[in-house]
Amino acid sequence: MPLDDNQEEREKMVQTPEQILKQAVLDAKKLDKESQKALKLKDAEGFKNKLQQRARIIAELPEKVSQAESLTGLKVPEDEMETLRFLQYFAQKALERGNAYALGVILIDTKFKQKGGPNLLEQLVNRLHPQKP
Repeated sequence: MPLDDNQEEREKMVQTPEQILKQAVLDAKKLDKESQKALKLKDAEGFKNKLQQRARIIAELPEKVSQAESLTGLKVPEDEMETLRFLQYFAQKALERGNAYALGVILIDTKFKQKGGPNLLEQLVNRLHPQKP
């Protein structure tokens, strides 16, 4: 039985959990750069706005990944989903507080912090999908 055009379009639009996570990393990096530009321009409102956008992306990840799992059948290990829920919790708390500091430190790896090293979301993606040499 042939697929209708709408079903074919929907299937093309369905993202895998990997695609969602990798896009979130790219979006978070972009927003980090934009927030730093705003900070250099002494644009406190722009700085905070970019951090809030990044926090919203992080807060939405567990739901988006779960939906992608249901649609694609591709699963993210439960311990990594727990990490996403942990990040979601901190992102939601930072959004509630509206504090620029709290918004800024959501993804910082305080245990193994290296200047310029991968943040917590990047580490999660690297564990799930190691880059091939």
